[in-house]
Amino acid sequence: ICFYTDGIIEARDGRDALFGVEGVKGSIRAAMTESLDGMADRLITDLIQFMKDPYFEDDITILFGQVIESL
Repeated sequence: ICFYTDGIIEARDGRDALFGVEGVKGSIRAAMTESLDGMADRLITDLIQFMKDPYFEDDITILFGQVIESL
């Protein structure tokens, strides 16, 4: 499970393109074999590389969770 704030999907690159939901999904897909910490690190790294400038105009928050066992 991944929760994130709009500051992540609304981050823009030098051409004013949005990182968007597709950027989030692509980062998560690329990190599927990693730990939750690794997935979060990958998402932040991909976001910063996309932006080319790590100045965030809005706050960003990411929360990953995993269902271990169901009732």
